[in-house]
Amino acid sequence: MEDIILDEVRLSNYVTMIKNINRVIGQCSYTNQKIEGKINALIAEANRHSFGWGLGFSDTAQRLFRSCIGFSDTFDKSIDTPLEFIYDYYMCNSYAKLIMCITKYSFDMSGWWENTDNTIYKLTESSHKYEKKIRIARKFVKLFKESKNAAERYQFIFWALMILTVDKTDAEQHLSLICDYAEMLDITDDEFEDIIGTIKIIYNQEKSYSFKTKTIPDYFSKLFELMKINVD
Repeated sequence: MEDIILDEVRLSNYVTMIKNINRVIGQCSYTNQKIEGKINALIAEANRHSFGWGLGFSDTAQRLFRSCIGFSDTFDKSIDTPLEFIYDYYMCNSYAKLIMCITKYSFDMSGWWENTDNTIYKLTESSHKYEKKIRIARKFVKLFKESKNAAERYQFIFWALMILTVDKTDAEQHLSLICDYAEMLDITDDEFEDIIGTIKIIYNQEKSYSFKTKTIPDYFSKLFELMKINVD
């Protein structure tokens, strides 16, 4: 769970970027007080992490320090988002957790996760968690495919790939899962490549990109307008 360049300023800037992206591509994007609290706690945790390791504190001393400032070791068990079908929130680094927190309510089906039978936390606690997770995952795919907002499928794959750019833990396994879900959600290879191209544009890895499809540039058009980027 080691963080990449864990630092309060970088995390705060990253939060701003992810919120801006989410604002223009999320269909019902918002955060509530509880989610904002988690976001602030993750940023504060960066200071705690840097402070602890910078002084060479032992693991025991860091746990004590964590407890004294109000952090619980069970704080990050789950966030209950569709992205947890691919990533274990507890095992993610702070950048990945921030994406999952900020985008939690960005899916039209987000209310479905409030049902206690469907939460990821319940799935992980179940004695038959693998079978139950597969069953819920199939229901999740069905809901996505039946949604009036067909573009939401692209949003799910986009955020899953964005997490992959900031958290390399078990990267091959996660990429394989992302590809599996893309196939189940009827996302074509060309659309998948265009989503990757979009992410490269966001990180300034591509100065120009020729899209292979019409669906992806149309879906991300507001994002490109925000970034003042002309796409073909």
